[in-house]
Amino acid sequence: MKRIFFTSVILILCLLLTNAAGESSFGLVAFSGKVNTSEIGGRDLYVFSVWNGERKSFVDAQGNFSVNVLSHSRPQKISVRDRQEKIRALALVFSQREKSIILDARSTAFAVVLGDPEVFRGPQDIEKIYSYVSSAPSFQQLVLFLKKNLPTQDLEVLSRDRAYIDLFERCNREIFQEDRFAIRKSLQEAQGKLEEILQP
Repeated sequence: MKRIFFTSVILILCLLLTNAAGESSFGLVAFSGKVNTSEIGGRDLYVFSVWNGERKSFVDAQGNFSVNVLSHSRPQKISVRDRQEKIRALALVFSQREKSIILDARSTAFAVVLGDPEVFRGPQDIEKIYSYVSSAPSFQQLVLFLKKNLPTQDLEVLSRDRAYIDLFERCNREIFQEDRFAIRKSLQEAQGKLEEILQP
């Protein structure tokens, strides 16, 4: 009788674990998307996710890709990299809300301006902030700058460009009403500042 009970418990646990990992093992989900190669340059592009292990998720001729991300309510950052491991684009993904994304100049600008996605609680936070950020003239100018330059340059090179730095700082002054140094000093303070700005 004990053996039958023990066997039943094991079977139930196996079923529960199988269901919990239904989408993928260890709480990972497959996340698909497209790289806008008219805005993003580089050769042998692949999408990097910290949850993808050693496997490189290469971008096909149409710009499509599929990558593993953690099933989590908070946003996660993924990047497009080239054969020299240079970062060509960025994006924030919401694995529990959407199953695909486009990586382009706009997604890159958004990920760059917001910095560390872990300070945001979930998709609702990001959606409010995205709407607010997208309306800022400085953000729109940064998107245009990236559209012009990402086809030929990676983010590391652009980050040393005076025009990029000026736009980046202007975004932070206009959106966060602080300089970047103050924001970096405390990500939690930056989150609090955003909440104050977004209050009706």
